[in-house]
Amino acid sequence: MIKLSRIVLMFLFVGILVACQPRERVIDYPAFQAKNSASLEISRIVLNDTATVIYADVEQYPGGWARVDAGIYILANGQKYFALKSEGLKLNEKFEMRDTGLLSFKLFFPPLPKGVNSIDVIESRMNLGGWHIWGLNLNPDVEMTAVAIPSDVSARDWKEATTLPPAELKMGKTRVKVHLCGYRDLMDGRDVELFVSDMFNPGKELSKRIDQDHSCTFEFDQYSTTWLYLSNTLFRTMIVLDPGDDVEVYVDLGEATRRASRYQKDRMKAHRLAYVVGESRFVSLNYALQDEYEDGFSMYSFYKDINGMNADEYIAYVMKLYRAEMERLANDKALPDGVRKYRELGVKGFVMRLVCSGESNLETAYREANHIGWDQREIDFKAPEFTDKHFAVLQELDVNRLDMLYARDFPYCFDIVCYRIPSLDRLEKILGSQEGFLIDYFKLQGIYDQLENMKPLTKEQRRNLASIDPYYTKAFEQVKQQIDAKVAESKVKAEKRIREIPSVSEKKLFDAIMARYKGKVVMVDLWATWCGPCRGAIASFEPRKNKFKDKDVVFVYITNESSPESKWLEMVAGIEGEHYRLNRKQWDYICDYFGVDGIPSYVIVDRDGNARLRNNLRGSGMLEQELSGML
Repeated sequence: MIKLSRIVLMFLFVGILVACQPRERVIDYPAFQAKNSASLEISRIVLNDTATVIYADVEQYPGGWARVDAGIYILANGQKYFALKSEGLKLNEKFEMRDTGLLSFKLFFPPLPKGVNSIDVIESRMNLGGWHIWGLNLNPDVEMTAVAIPSDVSARDWKEATTLPPAELKMGKTRVKVHLCGYRDLMDGRDVELFVSDMFNPGKELSKRIDQDHSCTFEFDQYSTTWLYLSNTLFRTMIVLDPGDDVEVYVDLGEATRRASRYQKDRMKAHRLAYVVGESRFVSLNYALQDEYEDGFSMYSFYKDINGMNADEYIAYVMKLYRAEMERLANDKALPDGVRKYRELGVKGFVMRLVCSGESNLETAYREANHIGWDQREIDFKAPEFTDKHFAVLQELDVNRLDMLYARDFPYCFDIVCYRIPSLDRLEKILGSQEGFLIDYFKLQGIYDQLENMKPLTKEQRRNLASIDPYYTKAFEQVKQQIDAKVAESKVKAEKRIREIPSVSEKKLFDAIMARYKGKVVMVDLWATWCGPCRGAIASFEPRKNKFKDKDVVFVYITNESSPESKWLEMVAGIEGEHYRLNRKQWDYICDYFGVDGIPSYVIVDRDGNARLRNNLRGSGMLEQELSGML
């Protein structure tokens, strides 16, 4: 009896010990509704009675850094649970990324109440790039549902893109309203970018900030059927529109962040990225284009495969890839005919670029095979010569037609053909025709540049324009009117900032410019209107200039004739400082003198006139600190 009681007591004791152990629940690779950064991934969440542990992985470029704010917290049922500690990095301290660019760490939070099915992880800091994740699913048995897109949009009767409408040349004012569905107040991506590039808008970039209902509207002149990109820091999508279309685009940010996730891309259910509704011939096509799609034309091993090839071998290899991809598209029964034709045109445009960039691609292959960076200019490599015999495959590609406007590489695929084959006679012989869209495009070369630089057309340009469709003349007349109106408006603001270039030799030019600011600290920004990083750096630094108001600091901006004069005037109107636009010879001398290898580049001149190239100051914060220290 005593022995039995001891056994019972022992089992009771063990039971009490087991009951006192923390009950643990593990969720591996939890799904989420949306997140703010593609670099941060959650691999595991452990829930028990003593703590909530989040296992996180960060991937960034090697040499970068990561930091987790000490105020990071879990939001569950309206209650905040702040981080208690971390392992793998110290909260609030920068962590230098290893050579791999990978970092794993753990965050410990207080235990959560029972019944919590989803949580948000929020960094307390409000600056861009905060590591916020919304709707982490703690109940893997329940599938995450897409709730961002309004049901009256997603549930429409969407028709299949059975045909591809013919591309058109016409003028019209296009309107695109973008709705960021599922946007949260702490999200990045307040600014939406629109990039359109048609016949007379070579790389036009527009930017709008979303309003209180998380939408923004773009209006722009369009001159042909074309594609356009919509993007912000969280998504990127492409749609096709005609001039004069009036559409609304509903973007699912939850789906956008799923597609960008390394861990959830293939785990969570896929949804359509965006829905395009409104007045357009391309509603069905744009609906289909928002599905995830993997191009069969893989470039994964391209440079490895072409290394060491001669010109004949290279062209044969490229055309082999082309024929295989066209055959794959033809045999893909899941593709509606309209989508298939659209993708075929995209392949043609891409292959045009490959055909006409053989020398540079073969050099890239050589550099990659021998681990030679582009900072080493002189290498033991000579590209094979490509002749019209090789470019003759353009006739097989059948690209001398108007529907090449659909190609994602238009107009760049046409531009490179015109660059590599700079003779109209040669191009006509290669294509076997004296008419067609590519022939017309060749005849239009340089006209837009002349208008942007406010110069009259040459005799040859006028002759070429008169020999093709009258539409082009009407379109250029409208473009010129718009440029003239914009220049007149810009000059009012810009003229007081533009300085006359001293009449001295190239060798004395920089000193002559700096003599105007003797005894002051001068920041010289070497930039161009077409340079994205230049524009971004200028916009970032512009608000910081207020700190130097009424102090002996001068901001000098130097560009060259590659910046179209009309665009330069437009931008100068919004950039406080002293502005100079040099000719190519003047620009090249200054760049060679200081050893400039790219833009933006900065030259800092102290009060004594000593000038040094300071590209280590690329970054508005460092630039501000340097200038402050010189006062």
